[in-house]
Amino acid sequence: MATTHAPYIDGHLQNYIYDKYPAEFYQGYSIDNRIKGEWRENKPFARTLQYQGWTRGRSSVNVIWQDDDGKTYPMFMKDFDAILAGGYINMPAIIGPSVVYGDWIVVKRGANYGIQLVLN
Repeated sequence: MATTHAPYIDGHLQNYIYDKYPAEFYQGYSIDNRIKGEWRENKPFARTLQYQGWTRGRSSVNVIWQDDDGKTYPMFMKDFDAILAGGYINMPAIIGPSVVYGDWIVVKRGANYGIQLVLN
């Protein structure tokens, strides 16, 4: 389900907001006051993303995508599977090995955040 706002630190979408982050995170800074954190309004965004690998979270496995500026975006396995299963094969979204272009939106499942391809 799409969410109204999404958490970013230094431009990277965060998969999970850990309980250790104090109120300062929500005002722009994390616990060590060196990493700028912010809640951004969640709007669809066009981006070319390249597959970087996967990681395990506290409750899910996530695929990691990276844009041309080096910013990373986690994706839930369910949404990654939809791309691989060919649900988007007739769309101009897949432009090469491990590279996908499209309109993306942040979704929230439980306490976790990830991106999914927006279908037009």
